[in-house]
Amino acid sequence: MCFRPAAASTPKTCPACGMINPAVAEKCVKCGVELPEDRIKCPHCGEMNIAGATECSECGIDLSAVAGAAPAPAAPSAAMPGAPKAPGAPAAPKIPSE
Repeated sequence: MCFRPAAASTPKTCPACGMINPAVAEKCVKCGVELPEDRIKCPHCGEMNIAGATECSECGIDLSAVAGAAPAPAAPSAAMPGAPKAPGAPAAPKIPSE
């Protein structure tokens, strides 16, 4: 049975260069920029929650107003450069040039 906390295995992404770093890293292994804290403290009960959480996992209070609460990372979308196109998705319509 594993007793390692879930956060210990969550890698950190560098906000400057995008490098994926180990969860325990404090600075980016590629560019040296300090990595953001991956936990926020609930002002009501003191529970440490994952950064970007909208409510406390212990007491349920709204955490969106907590200072330093980083938004959850956005999922890749088709509009992002380099994002793969979904299988079977129709091609974008071509606009005839005049």
